[in-house]
Order: sequence, then structure tokens, then C-alpha cells
Amino acid sequence: MKRNMINNHGYAILKDVIKCLGRQMGRQSGNALFLILIAVALFAALSYAVTQSGRGNAGIEREQQMINQAVSEQCTASVNYAVNKLKLIVGCDSSEISYELADGSNANASAPADKSCHIFHANGAGVAPCGAYSAGGCDLAALALGEKCASGDVVYAGEFNGNRLYTTAADQGTFTWNNGSTNYTTTGATSTSDGKANTDTLVGLSDAGAPYAAANACRGLGSEWYLPAKDELNVLYTNHIAIGGFDISGAYYWSSSEGGSTNAWMQRFSDGYQIYFTVKADARPVRCARR
Repeated sequence: MKRNMINNHGYAILKDVIKCLGRQMGRQSGNALFLILIAVALFAALSYAVTQSGRGNAGIEREQQMINQAVSEQCTASVNYAVNKLKLIVGCDSSEISYELADGSNANASAPADKSCHIFHANGAGVAPCGAYSAGGCDLAALALGEKCASGDVVYAGEFNGNRLYTTAADQGTFTWNNGSTNYTTTGATSTSDGKANTDTLVGLSDAGAPYAAANACRGLGSEWYLPAKDELNVLYTNHIAIGGFDISGAYYWSSSEGGSTNAWMQRFSDGYQIYFTVKADARPVRCARR
């Protein structure tokens, strides 16, 4: 209704301008070109105003997705910085890196007792966990499909194997499945239905392919977060319109399900196609999940 009012009012103004131009052209033929240029400029300004008025909720939603994406990327960058700091400066091995939180969850038995290799402890990297994804104070069980917590960061994504599945409101970023090298190894993270088990395996490895970037990016959100397995990722695709924020231009998203020593399962969100014939060193979008 508002847009129609803007259109009608704008075209009425343009009509008056054209009439005025006609009178002016009759009186001052030498200024005709100048007046026509003014009309063109007015029309361009009017078109822009009409276009902006039609943005509505779609434009606002897109801007919110961009904000969520920025928050996710900032969180991931912080955790990645912490991991590199502990390895390069402190001398921690990949197997010693701990994502243990203040409540004692997500502990790593191989981490030094002095907590010098802890990401979220003052004795280690001292980085704050991404609390925006803790869902604290949010009744997750009450969320409807596609509904977000008040913070806007946790979304109910649907049911899988009798469990409610949740995801983030935006992609976590773009990551390689392994450490980006061609040092391909068999990890054993082969479950197609249990992404948490796969992620637990991947973040604990210290082989030639570690650290496993995509899995670590999700675990960095908290102990309950993980890179979804192949079948869990398909739930996100099935409900991707309700969830929102996915790249549906043809991008393939990583799952945590290994396909072989050199590859892992991924899914294209433009049509749901799943495949594992791609190397782990490729950088692809990641969307994290939790139960």
C-alpha cells in the first residue's frame, strides 16, 4: 500500500515536471536540453526512492544475516588465533589443545595439568568462549522450526533420529576439512548420523592432517557444537528456507563424515546433491549444529 502511494505520488510529480518542461520549451527553446536533463535526473532519483521503498523485510533480513555472519567469523578468528598462539608460542601439540569450558565440560585428558594449552583459560590463550551461541536463558524446546532464540544466534533446524537439531543463524565461515595440506590421512570420523562423535574424533587428532579446521571451527562455539554428519546436514538442507542464511548459489557445505583418506561428504544447497569426491584441502562453507 505504502509503495503504491509512493509510486502514484512520484509519477504525478513527474507528470507535472513534464508539463512544465513543455511550457518552458515553448518559451525558451535554447534551454530545452538543460530542462530535459533536469527531468532525467528527477526520474533517476524517483526510481531510486521507489526501489528503496520496496526493500521491506527481505532487505532487513539480509542485513541481519550479514551481521550474524560477521559475528560468526569474528568468533572463529578468535579461536583460530588462540590455537596458533598455543602451538607457536607456548609449544602445545595438537593433541594437547583443550576447549574445556569454565563448567568443566569438553575437557581434554591429554592437556597439561597447568592448563597452559587451554584456549578458554587465563593460563592458556585466555580467549573468551563464544557465549552468543550458548543459548543461555533460551528455551530451546519451545522453538518452532526456523525460530531463533531472543539473541538471534541459535535456530531450531528440525528433528533427526528423535532429537531436536539446532544450528547457527549464519554460516561459521569457509574452511578446509583438514589443515589445508595434502597430508591426507584416514581419521575414522565416518559416521553419517553422529556429527558430535565425528567432531570429538577430529578435534582430538594430532596426525599429519590436523588440526581439522572445519570441525574445530564448530567446536570453538562450545562443547555442544559440532560439524554435522552427512545425514544431519541433509536436515539443514531440507529446512534451509525456514532456517535461512545459506548460500544457495551452488556452494557445497562440508559435513563431518569422512568418505576416504583424501575426501569427505559434502552437500550442495542449491539442490541438495551430496557427494564425497572432493579433497579435504578444499575450502568450503561450514554451518555448525548442536542437539
